[in-house]
Amino acid sequence: MQCIQFHPNSNYVATGSTDRSVRMWDCLNGQCVRYMTGHKGSISALAFENSGRFLASAGADKRILIWDIASGHLVADLFGGHHHTIYTLSFNRGPEAIMLASGGLDNRVILWDIQRLFEDINFEELTPTSTPNIK
Repeated sequence: MQCIQFHPNSNYVATGSTDRSVRMWDCLNGQCVRYMTGHKGSISALAFENSGRFLASAGADKRILIWDIASGHLVADLFGGHHHTIYTLSFNRGPEAIMLASGGLDNRVILWDIQRLFEDINFEELTPTSTPNIK
């Protein structure tokens, strides 16, 4: 396991690993409830969006993947901002915007406007699955 993040509104925890997977765990029974893959390198940062519906993951592949945790589907792939491993992520929901900050070994902090991204997602097409495997 490379990193861990507690869900803000439930008994779940997310983990990112050197095996390039993101897993959601139920802390009450120790069961894995989501298994998501898509990274091409180890994962070193996780952050839940303030509502708890979305999880961002990032790492050695210099990509930020945003997951809808209700369905387990990948909803965004942010690439091209960083030139080295991403080590930190943080969401902020303000009155007029949802921002994601990312920081990495390239000494860059990037602010991503996630509000527009979320407005373009058709959530009705995202149906829950028991064991999603996004590649």
